[in-house]
Amino acid sequence: LNADPKNIYYLVAAVEELVEDQDFAAAGAFAAKLLADHPGEFRAVATAARLECKAGRPAAGLALAEKYAQAADPGAGDHLTRSG
Repeated sequence: LNADPKNIYYLVAAVEELVEDQDFAAAGAFAAKLLADHPGEFRAVATAARLECKAGRPAAGLALAEKYAQAADPGAGDHLTRSG
């Protein structure tokens, strides 16, 4: 993570590991960086939304997912538009 702090795979792994440990505050910091560095990336949004749900904030998780869905571009093959 120190060698490549914007690497989406490292950031997702950090969030998931911290969520597993129920360290939601630290996971939130990584999720914020993930969304800042990869704002339109499905994996970033999904990871942040799962964090919100696991932290007991399902409405915040749903809001993230809905925001992604509203911004999805069918011409670009965005995830939610591909799945119908």
